[in-house]
Amino acid sequence: MHSVKRFIRVYPKEGIHPLGIIELPYFELRELQQLFETGVDDPMYDCFLITSQETNYFEDKYGTSFDLDNYEYFLEAVSL
Repeated sequence: MHSVKRFIRVYPKEGIHPLGIIELPYFELRELQQLFETGVDDPMYDCFLITSQETNYFEDKYGTSFDLDNYEYFLEAVSL
């Protein structure tokens, strides 16, 4: 069994090259499934755009702040 690391990748609104990542040291898959309205069987390996609907969750849980006017944020995963 392999583990999964999740993070938020940050992109400028006017560009294609990522500016950095925000590491998520821990996560509850079920919470993320509910937040992004996926099925309980979805391992969420795809990229998920973080919109204003999801920012409160990440701000509250991880203390992360977002500037949606200038940047785009994507929840991503990598299998280790």
